[in-house]
Amino acid sequence: MALLALETERQVVLGKLSLVKMSSDQYMELNKRFNELTKEINALKKN
Repeated sequence: MALLALETERQVVLGKLSLVKMSSDQYMELNKRFNELTKEINALKKN
């Protein structure tokens, strides 16, 4: 996936994270996706 698309998705996920409670299942899923996206973005920036 292109870097810009990954960064855009990460911003969307971050926005959703700000709206849900930390104790919810949805928060855990969004947080996991945020971390996955961050890893992918960092890997692309290294290359």
